[in-house]
Amino acid sequence: MERLEPGEFLNDSLVDFWMKWISGAPNNPNSDVHVFTSHFMSTLASDGAKAVSSWTAKKKIDIFEKKLIFVPVNSDLHWSLCVIVNPGFIANNYDEEIYDSKFEEGSFLLFLDSLKMHQKNKIARNIYGWLNFEWKRLKKRGGKDFPKQPFDKSQMPVLTPTIPYQDNGCDCGVFVCRYAYNLFQMRDNCFSQFDLSDNCKDLFEYRGLFKFGMNDIARIRVEMDTLIRNLSTVYVRMKKLEKAKKKSKSTSNEADGNSSSEAAAAEETTDVGNTSEGVDESFDSNEDNLATVKREDENRETSGDESPFVPKEKENVENSSDTSKNYEEEDRSSSDNEKSQDLLEDDESSVAC
Repeated sequence: MERLEPGEFLNDSLVDFWMKWISGAPNNPNSDVHVFTSHFMSTLASDGAKAVSSWTAKKKIDIFEKKLIFVPVNSDLHWSLCVIVNPGFIANNYDEEIYDSKFEEGSFLLFLDSLKMHQKNKIARNIYGWLNFEWKRLKKRGGKDFPKQPFDKSQMPVLTPTIPYQDNGCDCGVFVCRYAYNLFQMRDNCFSQFDLSDNCKDLFEYRGLFKFGMNDIARIRVEMDTLIRNLSTVYVRMKKLEKAKKKSKSTSNEADGNSSSEAAAAEETTDVGNTSEGVDESFDSNEDNLATVKREDENRETSGDESPFVPKEKENVENSSDTSKNYEEEDRSSSDNEKSQDLLEDDESSVAC
């Protein structure tokens, strides 16, 4: 939690956590918003589009059905945010008849950098290469004369709308978190051809979401710290319940096993006494033994004594079963918090400003 103190740099674990939390991670395949971790862009830049194709292929995610795709960028001790808008509507950008329309969705890149430090065109080239790779992999088509690689700077421009900027050297990660939060709130808006032509000026001024200052940035650090601490409490409690449940289940299984073994042994003894010819002959030829067994049976019936292990084992099993039920009820009551477990799994940390 030291990274959330004022003046400290946010690392990739915190930024990735925030992105997943605001978008309702783990990513829902049916959602129109998709969020990548910061490792996506670094892997794409170093190893190419093929190296990250499995990130969506394994989950059977069609990125061209998404409205917003968040790509946090962590490079040179700095954070910025690239957002892919409506990649599936790239065909609209080739249609001159709907250019500048406020009612037709546009396809473009948003690049938000609180220090204007990262090279947006270099990042955009990597994004174009990946989009063209996915377009081919998913066998997308745009018409008879539609290009096989439709994503490039001329048809999918990079927009840099006016946004708040940081006045220090340590809050760029927090700014990225705030940019992402605001854009996620705008996910139901129409990102139109008109927005493409006016650099999203009207869109970003609408509702005033991008009118925030350094006090808001400081508050996000506090809110993120509170959120993580609250989720940590739930996470620890869930782990304890899971551990207790496993222990209870193990005890119950062990009791069932012991009871079955002893019952089998008792049954075997009964069978030997009733069916074994050798034993019958022994009792028939020895009246003293028969009288002794008969007296013991009569004494047991008179005293009301039963087998010493059956009730005990039965009680253990019932108690264990009740305990298991209690833990199952507690476990169901905490099922709404399962999401926090995934979100609190730490990624490999790397420091960025």
